[in-house]
Amino acid sequence: KTNIKSSKVNEPVVFWKWITEKSIAVVTPKRVYHWSLEGQAEPKVMFERSQEKPESHWSGPVQVINYHESKDKQWLILGGLAKGKAGGIVGVLQVHSVKMNASQPTMPSHAACFARLTLEGRTQPSNLICFTTNGPTLQILELDPPSKDQAFKRKVQLQFKQAGDFPVSIHCDDAMGTLFILTQKGLLIAVEITT
Repeated sequence: KTNIKSSKVNEPVVFWKWITEKSIAVVTPKRVYHWSLEGQAEPKVMFERSQEKPESHWSGPVQVINYHESKDKQWLILGGLAKGKAGGIVGVLQVHSVKMNASQPTMPSHAACFARLTLEGRTQPSNLICFTTNGPTLQILELDPPSKDQAFKRKVQLQFKQAGDFPVSIHCDDAMGTLFILTQKGLLIAVEITT
């Protein structure tokens, strides 16, 4: 065993994840970094994490449970759980555009992922963000559509078998155009993206 590379982050690391074969996402209480294991590069700040505000739907620290990068590397999502201001556990989702170097306001979502597939009538693959909201509702939205009136949008009402269940993870099989949603109580739901 050899030490391939090392670096020091001046904040506690609360979550990390491989995002490619040669890069790691590192999440601290204030920032999200990408660190390439190639070359001499140090961890690069990708964005600042959203902090709690008076209008936030959560209170206290957010426990990060997932992080995703779109296939074209232009979109990032950071998902977590926190105590809701009205009680219970709520999702906290931060969506960041690399191209615009800006994050949208946080959303109350427990789970999210990116999908990339060629939609009907299109010649190029589209980036889609797939996330759950309270309701529970699965929302699928096209990122950077050819025009606003051509943007792909879909809402699916989810049904759980047990009260109090909620999605904690979404994974996409781009080749099959299918989302797999795993809930906190172990239910697995498969949803075709375009039908």
